[in-house]
Amino acid sequence: MGVSLDGFREIAEKQVGLARRYVDDVSGRYIVLEGVDSCGGRVVKVVPYTHRFHAEYIKRLERKLKKEVLPFLEEFKHFSHVTLTIDTKLFPCQACAREAVSKAVHSLVTRLRRRYPWIAVFKAVEWQKNGIGIHVHMVVAGKEYIPKDFIEATWSRLSRSGWAVEIRPVRGEARHVVRYLLKYILKSVGSVSVSSAVNWALNVRSLSVSLSKRLRSELKAIRERVEAERRAKRVAYLEYAERHGVCVPTGEWMYVGTLVGIADVKPGLYVGEDAERIWRVLSAVSV
Repeated sequence: MGVSLDGFREIAEKQVGLARRYVDDVSGRYIVLEGVDSCGGRVVKVVPYTHRFHAEYIKRLERKLKKEVLPFLEEFKHFSHVTLTIDTKLFPCQACAREAVSKAVHSLVTRLRRRYPWIAVFKAVEWQKNGIGIHVHMVVAGKEYIPKDFIEATWSRLSRSGWAVEIRPVRGEARHVVRYLLKYILKSVGSVSVSSAVNWALNVRSLSVSLSKRLRSELKAIRERVEAERRAKRVAYLEYAERHGVCVPTGEWMYVGTLVGIADVKPGLYVGEDAERIWRVLSAVSV
């Protein structure tokens, strides 16, 4: 027997409350990193503690999509958006619904890839505002149209409660598809909402990707190229600094501690006496 409508709403409201309390608890928390500059001096870097409700999380996600996912998607010409909906009241608990959806989506994507082995599938999970229904958004790269009866038959057979399937093509080039994908990811990250709170409570990833072995290798190669380019820029920057006699951070950092609620410590780079001051504060109040 499933949870009642009011029961799911009450659970979702509690999760939103817990998420807001978590955000308040980590507000003012900073991560302290230690490094050296090109002249051998100590450098301290202070960065805010970032989580899925934090605005900085969105910026990192956008950078990752543009640098890694965009070049990957540019290899495809056709895209489609599949939305799958499940009524969680048919399950005995919220976590049970999440587990069933996860298994059903995995099986469905496996069947899709058997039928269309060249596709790549990007998935995001969104909970309705009442905390009851689940929407699974899948952007399928490599296929503009998938027969709806194939999805419906598979989804209903796998999920026991699958009754809503929407399929539509996504027009435009890869850059547009990235923005389209980000639109649905942002429904569950960046701020506290029912969807972001429930996904946080159930440890649901903001974005997951399903690829063939060949496509995984291609995406890995793109990530390695991005990292190589980042390192090359850093080396060029250090060489420029050396030629001009300037001391700059080398870019290699090590975690050394966490600061909480220190009014005179702000995010940024600290050198010299300022770096020593951060060390003294960390030694006195680190957690």
